[in-house]
Amino acid sequence: MFIQPIPMWWGSNDNWAYLVVDDESRDALIIDPANPGDHWDHAGGNEEIDSICFFFQDGDQKAVFTGDTLFTGGCGRFFEGTAEEMHVALNKHLASLPDDTVVFPGHEYTRSNAKFAISVSQSEPVQQLLSFSEANPVTVGKYTIGHEKVAQKSYGVD
Repeated sequence: MFIQPIPMWWGSNDNWAYLVVDDESRDALIIDPANPGDHWDHAGGNEEIDSICFFFQDGDQKAVFTGDTLFTGGCGRFFEGTAEEMHVALNKHLASLPDDTVVFPGHEYTRSNAKFAISVSQSEPVQQLLSFSEANPVTVGKYTIGHEKVAQKSYGVD
């Protein structure tokens, strides 16, 4: 599986779209090609899509596209859902994925999330996240579900 992040509206919400290509068949799909925002169908005409997060596995390679639900070092706001729905999405569905699943969020908010996190906790995982985000303006595809479990727990999110 080949995943190509595509910056969309960079500098204004720092949105990501993704091109996902199957290595063998060369079949491809694009995730969030138009106006990424706070709902499951940004482009229109995709009524059969009923999820806001998508998990892919190709051999040992695992990826989850989390849209506005989970970001590196933080989570999204719940514009249209409830706190309980966000809790279930994060702590039941996403937390149940294998720890080596690479996270592909809908926005590049890592640096701002790390700056907030460091104000809450000076833990080693948070310090590492802040250092990495300051040195690398693009962090998409660099962190896993396992990392998120450790980092977010270290500043009181459980």
